[in-house]
Amino acid sequence: MTLVVGLLAVVFLMTIGALLDAERDTIMFRPHQSWFPKSRYWTERRSWSKYNLFTRTVIASFGDGWHLCKSLYIICYAIPIGYLITVIIGIPDYWTGIIGIATVLYKGMIFELTYGK
Repeated sequence: MTLVVGLLAVVFLMTIGALLDAERDTIMFRPHQSWFPKSRYWTERRSWSKYNLFTRTVIASFGDGWHLCKSLYIICYAIPIGYLITVIIGIPDYWTGIIGIATVLYKGMIFELTYGK
C-alpha cells in the first residue's frame, strides 16, 4: 500500500471513529436524536457487569447501540495505530491487522483490570 493511500485510509477510519463517538454521546444524552431513535436495541443501554468475562467483553460489544458504536470506534483507531507503526518500523503491511488486534486486546485488558475497581 502506498503511503498516500494508507494515510487516506487513516483519515477515513478516524472520521468514521469520530462519527461513532458522536453517536455514542447522542445515544447517551439525546436518544431521540440518534440514528435509530425508535429501536430499543439501539437506544437502551444494558449493564453487562453481572455476567462472566466472555459475555462482558465479546457479547457486550454487540449488546446495544452504545456498546456497538464504542467497539467499532476502538477498531477505527486501532487499525490506524497498527498501520502507522508498520510505516514507522518499516515492516510489511499485513502486520497492520496483527498490531491492530493487539491494540484492541491491550485496551480491553486494561479496561477489564481497572473498570469498577
